[in-house]
Amino acid sequence: MAGVTSFAIVGSGWRAEYFWRLANGLTCLGVVSRSPKTLPVPVFLSLDECLAARPDFVVTAVPWGVTPSLVVELVARGVPVLAETPPAPDLDGLRALWHQVGDSGLVQVAEQYSRMPAHAARIALVRAGVIGDPTRVDVSSTHQYHAVSLIRTLLSTGPRTCPSKSPVISAQSPQVASCNVQIPPSPAAIRCSRRRGPSVVWQ
Repeated sequence: MAGVTSFAIVGSGWRAEYFWRLANGLTCLGVVSRSPKTLPVPVFLSLDECLAARPDFVVTAVPWGVTPSLVVELVARGVPVLAETPPAPDLDGLRALWHQVGDSGLVQVAEQYSRMPAHAARIALVRAGVIGDPTRVDVSSTHQYHAVSLIRTLLSTGPRTCPSKSPVISAQSPQVASCNVQIPPSPAAIRCSRRRGPSVVWQ
C-alpha cells in the first residue's frame, strides 16, 4: 500500500519480535501487551492506547483462538490488519471470519512461504512451463497450512477442504490428479508431476 510507513503489533512474544526487528523502512510504533514490559519499542497496555498512536496498519501476533475476534474488532474500527498465520484455529473459524471481514479489503494474512527465494524459484519454473502442466505436488519442507499454501500456489488452484491434522493432507480438483503434504516434514523437497511422464524433483 502506498504511503504506509508505520505499524503496531498486538502481542509481545517471540513472533512479534520478528516484525519489529525485520521491518526495514517501516516504523514500529509499539506493541500491545497484557502487562508492562521493557522492550526496544513502546509498550501499550490497551488496544485503544495503541490506536491513538495512529498506525497505518496493525499486526496480530496473538494465539490462534484470539486472532479472529481481534481482526473483527480492528476491521470494525477501519484499521488495516496483517494477521499472523493462521487467522483462525479451524475451518469453521476461518469461514466465520471470512464472512465477517472478507469483503472489507482490510485484512491480509502473513503467509510467506511462496515468497522464500528457493520456493519462489521453483514456482517461477513451474509457471514458465518447464515441466509442463503440473498435476501433483508433494511438499516436505514445512507443515499444515503453510504446505497447503505452497500446493495451491504451485498448482495455481483455489482453496480445498482438507483435514487440519492428519499424517497426509490431500487436495483434489478436476484439473489436479492429486497433491499431498507429508507431516512431519522430511528434508526439503517439492515434487511436481506431469499428467504424462516422469516426476521432477527439486532438492
